Amino acid sequence: MSVSEPNIGPVASERKYLERLIIKNRGRISFVRTENVDYIQAAGNYAELRVATESHLLRQTMQALEAQLDPQKFARIHRSIIVNLSRVKELQSSFGGDYVVVMSSGARLTLSRGYRARLNGLLGVGA
Repeated sequence: MSVSEPNIGPVASERKYLERLIIKNRGRISFVRTENVDYIQAAGNYAELRVATESHLLRQTMQALEAQLDPQKFARIHRSIIVNLSRVKELQSSFGGDYVVVMSSGARLTLSRGYRARLNGLLGVGA
């Protein structure tokens, strides 16, 4: 007598994350692929996208934006900063046990202690 596996139905579809962001500026609408974003920083009621030497503003909260980005590609490193993990060049220790995240663009960003363990896990860094 053979035992069959239960029929669990079709595989649930994977969650879709943003692949591009819509930038509205002075009557123009442009698109930025998320893979090209270096990092995102809070700027008042806006989120500032840093893409190479360019900067774009989105009227969206950091929390809402973070929920729409792939957590395997983007990580929050501070309450006001989200980085593209593929653009992280290195982590440097700083005074008092803090760290600085150095991006491939040369930007130096503060890594909050509360986000360090998750970032280390995503980057494959030991404790």
